[in-house]
This record gives sequence, C-alpha cells and structure tokens, in this order.
Amino acid sequence: MDLEFLKDEFRVFISTEEKSDAGDVEPWPDPVDTKVLLTELMTQLKRYIVVYDDGAVIIALWVMFAWVHDIAVHSPLVVFNSAEGDSGKTTACDVLKFLTPRAHAGDELTGPSIYRFVDCIRPTLIIDDADMLFKRKPDLARLRLRPTRRVYSAII
Repeated sequence: MDLEFLKDEFRVFISTEEKSDAGDVEPWPDPVDTKVLLTELMTQLKRYIVVYDDGAVIIALWVMFAWVHDIAVHSPLVVFNSAEGDSGKTTACDVLKFLTPRAHAGDELTGPSIYRFVDCIRPTLIIDDADMLFKRKPDLARLRLRPTRRVYSAII
C-alpha cells in the first residue's frame, strides 16, 4: 500500500478517537489494599451498569489488570454479550473508558492503523460492536488471534 495513504489514514484514526480525560496517572506512593480497591471498584461499576456480582468481579479484575499490563505477555479480553439490544453494552464501554489507562474507543479500525496506533500509544482499546467490525474487516479478525502483540484489549 501507499505509505502516504496509510499515514493519512492513521491521522484520521487518531483525530477521531475518543480519549479519556485521565491523561498520565502518577503511581500511588503508599501500598494499596487490593481487597478494598476491588470492592470499591465493583461498587463504582454497579453504580453505572447493571451487572451481577460475578460479572462485576470479572470486570474489576480486568480493569486492575489493565493498569499492570506492562509486565504481562498476553492480554485477557472482556466481552459483553446480550441477546437483546439496549442492554447496556455501550454504557459498559463508556464506563471502562474512565477506569482504564490510555483508553481509546474505536469503531472503524483497520489492520495497519491499529498496529501503528498500538505501537505509538499502547492504549486500552474499547471496541463497541466488535463482532460487526470483524465481519466487515476480516484483516482485524486475523490480527485479534495473533498472540505476539501486546495490546490492551476490550472487545465489546
């Protein structure tokens, strides 16, 4: 492909991204009680989304993993499924954007742009309606299965 075309596509991709207002976060100087943090995180999740206790634990652990991802080799995916529309999947995505480091939401990603974006920013990707995106763009479905890339991932 033409290099200039890819650069233009990447600029458009970055300019349309929704970014979290959190910015760079300073590490907390004191030790943190993980149980208290997990409990408070679950409380905040339940404040904005309707989820069972087991689901809140899973989401909270995934959020905590996103913050220590730099020492990991693989990323777990969190997937919200529902047989019905208007069940809160998009709201859950919006909540995750405020709880994860360098969160970016995307809906029309391409393989080349996502590789460059991940190498540059190392984001937590929040992809709403990813199942439809993978059907429209099969190159992303192959990219998703490649284990050598270290990507913060939320496929929603």
